[in-house]
Amino acid sequence: MQYSLGDIPVISPFKHVPFPDFQLDYLSNGIPVYSLPNNDYGVLKMEVNVFAGRFFEEKQAVSRTCANLLREGTKARTSAEIARDIDFYGASMQMMGGMDVIKLELYSMTRHFEKVLPVAADVLTAPLFPENELVKYIKRTIQKLQNDLSKNDILAFRALTENIFGLDHPYGYNTKEETLKKISTQDLRNHFLQTFYAENFSVILAGGFPEYFLSILEEAFGHIPKREKVITRPLPTVTGQQINTRIEGKQKYQSSVKLGVRMFDRTHPDYIGLYFTSTLLGGYFGSRLMQNIREDKGLTYDIYSSVDCMRMDGYFMISAEVDNKSVDQTLSEIRIELKKLAEEPVEQEELELVRNYIKGNLLNILNGPINSVELIRLLSIYGLDKTFYDEFIRGIDSIDAKVINELAGKYLDFDNLSLIICGVR
Repeated sequence: MQYSLGDIPVISPFKHVPFPDFQLDYLSNGIPVYSLPNNDYGVLKMEVNVFAGRFFEEKQAVSRTCANLLREGTKARTSAEIARDIDFYGASMQMMGGMDVIKLELYSMTRHFEKVLPVAADVLTAPLFPENELVKYIKRTIQKLQNDLSKNDILAFRALTENIFGLDHPYGYNTKEETLKKISTQDLRNHFLQTFYAENFSVILAGGFPEYFLSILEEAFGHIPKREKVITRPLPTVTGQQINTRIEGKQKYQSSVKLGVRMFDRTHPDYIGLYFTSTLLGGYFGSRLMQNIREDKGLTYDIYSSVDCMRMDGYFMISAEVDNKSVDQTLSEIRIELKKLAEEPVEQEELELVRNYIKGNLLNILNGPINSVELIRLLSIYGLDKTFYDEFIRGIDSIDAKVINELAGKYLDFDNLSLIICGVR
C-alpha cells in the first residue's frame, strides 16, 4: 500500500493525558488494589508498596536492612528455597527500601502467577530475619559503602542532602559503618511489626492476569492484620542550613560539584512550574547548562539539574563532574545561567521545546500497562487524585516566560544554594 503526503497525520499538542483506565478494588482488610489488565500480554508485573521506608524508622538504616532481609528466610522457606521457587517458574522478585516505602517488585508469566504469588506473600508476611543473614548483609553493605566513599560524586551528594535536611532527618542522614553494626535482628522485627500492617499496604497489578485475580490476592494478603490504632509519625524537624564547603575526595583528577536547596513535595502549588524551570535549566540534553557548560565551553561531560520529591519533602539540585582546574569557571557559568533565568525572558521557541519534551516523556511512560505502573505508584504513595496528570499537563501548558523568571528569582538564587565541592584540595 502506498501513502501520499496527505496521509501523514497532523502533529498537534495534546491537552489530555491518555491515562490508563485502571480499576481500584479493596481486599477485605482494606488494602487497595490497583489493576491494569491487558490480555495481549503473557506477563505481568506486581508491585506491593508498604509505608515502611526511612520516614517510618525509629533507628537509622533499619528500613533498608529490613527490605533486603525480607527474602532471606521465612517460617515456611529458607532463602535458598525462596530463590529456587521464583527461578523455577522463570519469575523475578526484588525488594527495595526507599525513603518512604519498602517495595516488592514481581515479574511473572501470567500462567505461573498463582505459583509464585504465595512466595511473595510469604516474604511480606512471615520473615524470620535470621542472624546469620544479617551478619552477611552487614558485611556486604560495609564493603559496598567503603567502595562508594571512594567516589567524589557520592561523597558530595551525601554532604549535600545531609546539609539540606540535617544529620538526623530521615531524608538527610547518611548511613555509616558504625550505624550498620548497631542493627540487630530485634530491630528488624520491631520495624516489621510496627509498619507491616494492612493500612500501610497497596498493591498494583498490570499486564496479563486471571479474571479472578482479586480472590488469589485476597488469599495472599487479605489476612494481613489492621492496626487498632494507626501509628502516626510527626514531621521531623529540618535542621539543615545553607553552606559553601569543600571536602577532600579520593579521585584526583575530577571534582564533583553539587548545588542544592530544600524545596517541597508534589502537592505544592509551585511544583509544576519549578519542574518546568529545572527541565529548561538542566533537565535534558539540549538544556541551558548542557549547551553552555558542556557543548560551548567543554568544561564537563555531564551536568544536570533536577527537582526530587519524596512523600513529605523535596529538594532542587545541580550536579556536575568537572576537571579540578575548571571548578571556578563552571560555578561562574552556573551563576550566569541562573541569573539569566531570573531576569531575561525565555523565547517562545525554547518554551515550546521544553513543553514538548516533558509531554513526550510522560507519553513514553504511558507506553503499555507495565510501564504505567510507575505513574499509578505515584498516585497511590503520594495520595494524588487521578486528575493530577491532567492538571500537570494544564500546568505545563500554562507556563510562560514571566512564570519562569518569577520562580527562578524566588527559588534559584545562586547565593541561596548550598554548594559542595568534593575533590583534591
